[in-house]
Amino acid sequence: EERFLKWALTIQDILLHEYGYRGDHIVSLIGKGKNGTISASRRQVALQLEKLAGRVQVGDQLLVVLIGHGTSYGDHAKLNLVGPDITGEEFAAELARFAELDLVVVNTTSNSFLFTRALAGPRRVLISATRSRAEKYDTIFPEIFKASLEGHDADRDKNNRVSLWESFLYSGARVA
Repeated sequence: EERFLKWALTIQDILLHEYGYRGDHIVSLIGKGKNGTISASRRQVALQLEKLAGRVQVGDQLLVVLIGHGTSYGDHAKLNLVGPDITGEEFAAELARFAELDLVVVNTTSNSFLFTRALAGPRRVLISATRSRAEKYDTIFPEIFKASLEGHDADRDKNNRVSLWESFLYSGARVA
């Protein structure tokens, strides 16, 4: 839990200070919602996505970074939340309201392959920490993904910004 919190808060800080995201454009759902954060419950996921849907406009890009634990059973996977978990298919239904946006989902969790696969669709970029259902243990991907944004080592074209493509290439190579 401490690692997840550290990764989430560091990525949030990087987006704010290194990449110029506005604070009111970042929503973090963390654990049980202690210390002024919002609980990472299924209810809050739905509520916060509903609020975002009212604020975003066509042409915007929505970035969702999932950090935590995932589980799978058969051909389905869940993101573990506080209280009831959410399947990839259920999360895809929640994201359907953003069909007119460019949507990026970075799933850094265990069992992320099956969960992320359920999110596939037009105008979506999906990055998964795992490649198959056999990879079901905690990943080191969030630490490396964070590092790819943090130090600009992943900046292949040296434009002082790390694109998601550059981050994916950097993270994938280091995880391997």
